[in-house]
Amino acid sequence: MTGIRMMSIGLLSFFLYTSAYAGCYQIYGIIQLTENPELCEGLDQYPEGPYIGTCFKVNSIGNAIFEGTSALTSSPVTSVIKGDALTPLFLEGDRQGLQFFTSRSSLTGIIWTRHGIFSGSINTVDTGTIDLKDGVAAEILVIQSGDGDFESASGRILVYGPEMAPGWATYNGNICIDD
Repeated sequence: MTGIRMMSIGLLSFFLYTSAYAGCYQIYGIIQLTENPELCEGLDQYPEGPYIGTCFKVNSIGNAIFEGTSALTSSPVTSVIKGDALTPLFLEGDRQGLQFFTSRSSLTGIIWTRHGIFSGSINTVDTGTIDLKDGVAAEILVIQSGDGDFESASGRILVYGPEMAPGWATYNGNICIDD
């Protein structure tokens, strides 16, 4: 009977280890942005220009360690869909002081997973809000492309907190890597 239990546990472990979700890895840690206008040079290679002249050096610490550049873009976030029509979104009353933004990031680094260490670069498109009063941001990064081990990566990463230096925000999300 013990042999059957051990075999069942072994098969279950093997199934969980090799399941279709084995290529998606949770990442978490903290991230900080430092304004650096010189980093905007050369970003025109990405299709989502023009950049509005504000660029940031990105540093992260956690099970994913990335460095790179993030730049604010002019992609519009000024409307919401209500019914069949686009309606302008104006923040009034209690929501005054919140600013929407879009950006694009190019990050190079590594992640530690149960399958080993993966390294390369990812490119993301980002959308979020920032409270201009206290600097707290809530942002979603959508992974669009990559190279190295992240060549066909996808996933989403949530960033929350005061990400502008000297503050640090938390990040949590998934990077999915095709075999």
